[in-house]
Amino acid sequence: MLSIRAHSYPIYISGKSMQAHLIEISAKIIYRSDLPPDELPANIYSQLTEFIHNDDDIIDLDVGVFVLPRWDDAPSS
Repeated sequence: MLSIRAHSYPIYISGKSMQAHLIEISAKIIYRSDLPPDELPANIYSQLTEFIHNDDDIIDLDVGVFVLPRWDDAPSS
């Protein structure tokens, strides 16, 4: 599931008019990594903030990790 919604608002910074956009993103992603599960939220948060460029522009960001079974851990039938 991936949904993206955007809302636009004019803002003024140092006398300049800029268009600000509120972007809502909802996604559930299977992320494969060799990192320990407790390190994944910080790693993903860091990657997202690099894309956003300014931590002050992050209104709300929550990264949750749910460990899935590995394919090689599945019981054989």
